[in-house]
Amino acid sequence: MNEHLIRYYHHMPHGIQTLGINLFELNAWAVHRSKQFFDFFALLQETERWDNHLFEAYQNKHLQTIVNFAYRHVPFYRKLYDDHGIDIDRIRNLDDLEKLPIITKADISSNYTRLISPNEKHPLVMHTSGTTGTPLQFLVSRDLDVLNYAIAYRRNLWGGYIRNSLIARFVGDKPVKDCNDRYLFRRSYIMNRLIFPSYCLSIDNFPKIFELLRKHRVKYIQSYPSTAYILAKYLEFEDTFYDLNALFYSSEPMYDHQRGLIEKRFRTKLFGFYGQAERAISATECAENRYHLTMIDGITEIVQNGEVVRDGEKGFTVTTSLHNYAMPFIRYALNDFTGYAGDSCDCGRTLPTIFKVDTSLEDFIISPKGMIYSPSLLTFPMKNMRNVTESQIIQEDIDRISINIVKQEGFSNTDCLHLKDAFDTMLGNEFELNINIVSTIPRTGAFKKRFVINRLGRDYIERAFERT
Repeated sequence: MNEHLIRYYHHMPHGIQTLGINLFELNAWAVHRSKQFFDFFALLQETERWDNHLFEAYQNKHLQTIVNFAYRHVPFYRKLYDDHGIDIDRIRNLDDLEKLPIITKADISSNYTRLISPNEKHPLVMHTSGTTGTPLQFLVSRDLDVLNYAIAYRRNLWGGYIRNSLIARFVGDKPVKDCNDRYLFRRSYIMNRLIFPSYCLSIDNFPKIFELLRKHRVKYIQSYPSTAYILAKYLEFEDTFYDLNALFYSSEPMYDHQRGLIEKRFRTKLFGFYGQAERAISATECAENRYHLTMIDGITEIVQNGEVVRDGEKGFTVTTSLHNYAMPFIRYALNDFTGYAGDSCDCGRTLPTIFKVDTSLEDFIISPKGMIYSPSLLTFPMKNMRNVTESQIIQEDIDRISINIVKQEGFSNTDCLHLKDAFDTMLGNEFELNINIVSTIPRTGAFKKRFVINRLGRDYIERAFERT
């Protein structure tokens, strides 16, 4: 939602805010009841029993179509392939993909208008900062958006979700401005979910949150892993439990210590979803804790040192979206570290499995007042910063944060002021913020760039609970 609309929304009374949220969610409601949604969902169910030949036939067909489309209608790809002397008529199947050059986020950022297809009439404008803190704007076609809804719905069904059951959401929504709001959440009646602010997690609010969950008999939670972990830590601190039927997570890696505590305190199974704002590829976690690639949304290559690796080996993801005709992503370097597992799953589905996506351990930010902020929340101020290449947040002390910026050519003092204001607004002016212009963000040993580093010197989550 547009930031101006959010500010206007936050000044409205509770009842008008609830009405606004339900009007906003009319699109999601309509998509879930559209013929295209059910057609995609039926195909997704069918593919759960496909063999490799059927997957290859599907991907080969759509690969040929989108490569030809991109060459004929997207200026960036026409020049790229002409410069490399590529005859696109020779790109017929998955084995031919290696003939095409790999593109990067920098290519998309610097060639934005030349990547837009004139054939897509009403594309969605999307933003991402990602866990690397690299901002990106791009377009997504309406067809791909509907497919993504169907994929997410299937993930819920794998977790035993019953259609129209109430879900409590703890993700990136901004339902309230004041964390002392008497209601704390806003309800989407049209999609039947309670929308909580993940940025309002604190010792003072935990009892209220669980009181509301119990009052509404919530049996399903959708959350960031870090947010679910914080809630589970509170249950551990109180030595109590809250029973769920399932907890759905995404947007961050789920670490083993998080999973163990969440499963124990919520007495439930966890079901993850791997995807990106680019919606290039996706994978869904089954009850066996294995990630199954969707396959019909995109092609996944695992590359190491410029070479595609074999099943069972790990490398970096290079993806080709098969349905984004608004802004095609062909051999796009996502650079997540994973690999094809190459074996069957006891859940019985034949969808290929990948290793859990490896990313570096990212920290929480703890405010002097005990507010707890997850890395995913801290990406939001970066989403509209077009003149920033990379960023990193470092908590130097309990009340001091450094924000390191790798700027692009157009970065100005105005951008710096907007960035500082956005972080001050999110973090409640509790920190001394220092914005530093740097030439590069260093990599970790896991080949990723940590977006958040906490230097408090001990388990700061435990410290936050000790403050009570």
